[in-house]
Amino acid sequence: MIRTLVVTMVLAAATGTAPATASAAPVWGCFPINTRSITFVAHTPVHSPEPAGKARVVGYLNVTRPGSWPVSWDCVSDAGNQWWGLDDSVGFGDDAYVWDGYVYR
Repeated sequence: MIRTLVVTMVLAAATGTAPATASAAPVWGCFPINTRSITFVAHTPVHSPEPAGKARVVGYLNVTRPGSWPVSWDCVSDAGNQWWGLDDSVGFGDDAYVWDGYVYR
């Protein structure tokens, strides 16, 4: 990335133009999927109100062992990480997300 930045700055200096910069912050997003069960590892944290590690932990799944839970949303965080939106039937409300790194494999 540094090499790309240096090359961009050198080219900009040579041509007399400023390098383009992104002004918009990345935005997370989710899309609905057919509800399916995914098995998560023990002590999986549930985040809210968005799919991101910086979101507040509102509870945990699978306190003692892996277990299957229904998910209804496929999400990507600002950082580009895969998250799953829990189905409302789980009991955490509309905005409950689990990071894909906790999927039991």
